Amino acid sequence: MLPLIVLISVTLASYLASAVFSRRSVDPGTRFARATAYGLAAMFLFASVGHFAEPLRSGLEAIVPPFVPFPALVVAASGVFEIALAGALLWARSRRWAAIVAFLYLIAVFPANVLAATTVDHPAAPDTPLVLRTVIQLVFLAASGFVALRTSGKVRLGRRSAERQLATVSPE
Repeated sequence: MLPLIVLISVTLASYLASAVFSRRSVDPGTRFARATAYGLAAMFLFASVGHFAEPLRSGLEAIVPPFVPFPALVVAASGVFEIALAGALLWARSRRWAAIVAFLYLIAVFPANVLAATTVDHPAAPDTPLVLRTVIQLVFLAASGFVALRTSGKVRLGRRSAERQLATVSPE
């Protein structure tokens, strides 16, 4: 539940700050997609902490499906992956692909959430009921999909930056 609160609060704060302090005109949909990417990045960074801090780490190891070998390594690797994913969501050039990868990652880790909600009895394992966990996961998927669809993958340059690039490329 806390990652959802992080996603929503950072997204809204980022959108409002951009709307109030931005000096250039930006389409509201594009502004919201960027704010959502920032919210997802904060959510992934927040969630990654549990992959390295006890007792959450032990709880996450307990929900790794039995067919996945080396649960401790998988938990650590997924924590590092979430940090990298957060960084990629913050960087405009990689944002679209990062959102697509986030979407796929959220699908891949969902079986662990099902195990946590249904069969795992570990005191540090996430204990969100399955229906609520599914709804939260759908919100994360929707946010990732929205960012992927609304982000062009191209970086828009300001006028001065574009003029500098043209000056360095064009012969005089």
